[in-house]
Amino acid sequence: MIKKKQKTLLFLSFISLLLLFSIIIQNTQYSRANVNPSANLNNIVLDGVIEADEWVNPDINKSFYLDVDNNPDGEGDINVDGNNTIYIGQDNQNVYIALDLWGDRSNTSIGEWVGVWFNFNNRTFDTYYDWYNYLGKGTESLVYNVEDDDIWEFYRSTIGTETEAPKSDDIYTIINGYSESNYGQFYSLSGADFNITSESIDSTYKYRIDFSFKIPDLFVLPNWEDVVTGLSIRMQSYSNITIDNNMVAIWNGNNFPNLANSNQIQEINTGTTSTWNYIDYGLGNMTTDNEIQFSILGNNSANFKYFIHRLRFEATVNDTNNAGGIRYPYTSLINQNVKWSFGASPENATAHRMFEIRIDKSEFNHYDLSKGIGMIIGGYGTLSFPGNNYWVLSENQNFFTIEDSETYIFIDLAWIIDSAEIPGYDIYLIISILGVISTVFYWKYKKLNN
Repeated sequence: MIKKKQKTLLFLSFISLLLLFSIIIQNTQYSRANVNPSANLNNIVLDGVIEADEWVNPDINKSFYLDVDNNPDGEGDINVDGNNTIYIGQDNQNVYIALDLWGDRSNTSIGEWVGVWFNFNNRTFDTYYDWYNYLGKGTESLVYNVEDDDIWEFYRSTIGTETEAPKSDDIYTIINGYSESNYGQFYSLSGADFNITSESIDSTYKYRIDFSFKIPDLFVLPNWEDVVTGLSIRMQSYSNITIDNNMVAIWNGNNFPNLANSNQIQEINTGTTSTWNYIDYGLGNMTTDNEIQFSILGNNSANFKYFIHRLRFEATVNDTNNAGGIRYPYTSLINQNVKWSFGASPENATAHRMFEIRIDKSEFNHYDLSKGIGMIIGGYGTLSFPGNNYWVLSENQNFFTIEDSETYIFIDLAWIIDSAEIPGYDIYLIISILGVISTVFYWKYKKLNN
């Protein structure tokens, strides 16, 4: 009887293991979902030359018309208005993009670049700051310097400034006083100034606002530690009455400043006329984790209200290396390759510029591709819109607006995924099932042998 029960347990163990492996197989099949049987790009030779036998049955074959500058370049070549073609396809490991720029009749590569931007997971944004903070979490970008055969450098060697306003209420705390204002009023976009009413403390009326933030909370400055050399606070303010004292106090690390130390405070406007003040924030005052902390505070013998009409933070930093109309030409896609050529293509016998771009799919593994893919593509060299130094294919037909999610063109690209990776949540499920099975059979087996 015991042997019969043991055989039954072995049989149940076998069935449980089969169920377990079925989960694994199911998830492997899930990772290969949305296979596009028409994709046939296994013959791609990435050399920048578009060959007829390479781009057979791409997922996307789209013509687009460009009205371009027809003035001759330095070599006398003239770019022409007309149709151009973009191909998008894939194999198991890579996504490929080909640009057959029929209208680009110039072979000069001086200042030439090409770029592609993606929006995954239906991200919504309308500022460079939000676009930048979605990088790796919904947005991806590639800006390639054709002349240097490398990704476009984000920074120049020249020094300039970047100025930003507060972007959330999280960067400040009201310590003394009362306010119903919000961060947007530091910029007066609503027409109302940020204001705070003093409170009575020890027979004196006071207000105090503490600020605490990091450079990335305000600025689009990758690797900022290497390029930011200074920071200043610029503010325009006034009070409803003339007050006794008003100042900006710079914290030294995490320590509230000694208000008697003139090196840590700077007096600011105490009057009723709106006045600008400029305060240099020494970067050496940052905390060990690069937090910038300072306070704006004032006091008076009578109750008062203090108004901040403008509050700005100005960083002294290397200039960004503007590419066309793109203020922040950042490249997030590292596993890629770009090649180009000048000559005839299967669709046009006149010599013109062509590009072939390869991007490894590992760059996109963490996205939900069922939500669709937004895309902008463009460049320069010397193909450009009249009066501009770029051309672009996007919903906005005249300008580069990579910071606006509404201008990305939606492409329906069924994705071939070669990975048999099991989603993380199912790994936990599998471990849990194994644990339950092991526990049950352990106690059953132990009971049978006692």
